[in-house]
Amino acid sequence: MSEKAIIISSLPALGRAIASYRRAAGYTQRELSAAVGVSRVWIGELERGQLANPGFDRLLAIFNVLQIRFEIVPASDDPRSGLADFLIEKRQSYD
Repeated sequence: MSEKAIIISSLPALGRAIASYRRAAGYTQRELSAAVGVSRVWIGELERGQLANPGFDRLLAIFNVLQIRFEIVPASDDPRSGLADFLIEKRQSYD
């Protein structure tokens, strides 16, 4: 799979991306589930976007197994937009 970034805006899109990376890495759902410590059914539901809250720790485990890099970046070119503002405010509240 290429190094091109995939922008995820929904759980179904996340599931499709994970399925694509899983197949590219040569894993079956059963093999990935065993490596992550979840059921094959859970992986299938995740890939179909049917899990309301898959859990960040489980997603990180999948990313690690599939060697997917996870990044958080601002949605716009303006570094003071959205998440950046929130993080700056949080940091200032600790200073």
